[in-house]
Amino acid sequence: MNLLVVQEEPPVASFIKRGLEAEGFVVRTACDGAEGLELSRSSDLDLIVLDLVLPTVTGEEILARLRAAGSSVPVIVLTSSDAVPDQVAILNAGADDYVTRP
Repeated sequence: MNLLVVQEEPPVASFIKRGLEAEGFVVRTACDGAEGLELSRSSDLDLIVLDLVLPTVTGEEILARLRAAGSSVPVIVLTSSDAVPDQVAILNAGADDYVTRP
């Protein structure tokens, strides 16, 4: 499976990548929203793990653009915000799951 991790903090992105690769996944990472958006348009992705707070383009915008373009690639939002209204809005916008991280 091909995964994309879009996470603004390089150490966190690296940690997630190492863990997923240890489980046999092929993982690409992006620490910037513009790069994440570009990589998210790849047709070979099986899953995107997406942070919401990103430089240049927000995670919400990446999700909105993917869904507007008709992409059905599953998106798991992994972010530090645990506010219920944020979770509801992102799930209504097309995310497949919302996970908070410490």
